[in-house]
Amino acid sequence: IFKKECEEEIKIIREKMGAEHWKKEKLEIIISPSDIGIHNIIETQNRSYFIDFEYAGYDEVTKLALDIVMQPRHRLGNKEEEIVIEGLSERLKLNSDWRKRYEDAKKIQKIIWTTIILQGCKNEESFNSILKKAKKYFEMY
Repeated sequence: IFKKECEEEIKIIREKMGAEHWKKEKLEIIISPSDIGIHNIIETQNRSYFIDFEYAGYDEVTKLALDIVMQPRHRLGNKEEEIVIEGLSERLKLNSDWRKRYEDAKKIQKIIWTTIILQGCKNEESFNSILKKAKKYFEMY
């Protein structure tokens, strides 16, 4: 459905994968909860608690940031996105290359989430509403 658009995005991604900031020694590997998002956080007056570590493991910090910022059910605005990016940078003392990877990887994450949304098409009745939702998400980024 979005074949042409995805092919264009993938071409751009492939070109960027050879950049210096994607070299293995530049990656920021962390232990990540993986399935992170507003839906897996319990907040109290003073603290936030992350729950649901079923998919936890080693990951690159870019993936963690994208999981937080681009979650379709709880998409963050530009201001909130910047707070997350700056917070991760400061708390984890990340090198400057990770921000470049983050910007590159947004295109990959957009395709992944659009595909996941489209998987919600269970029957002909749901097709149009799911397609509309997927298209809206895809065009947001």
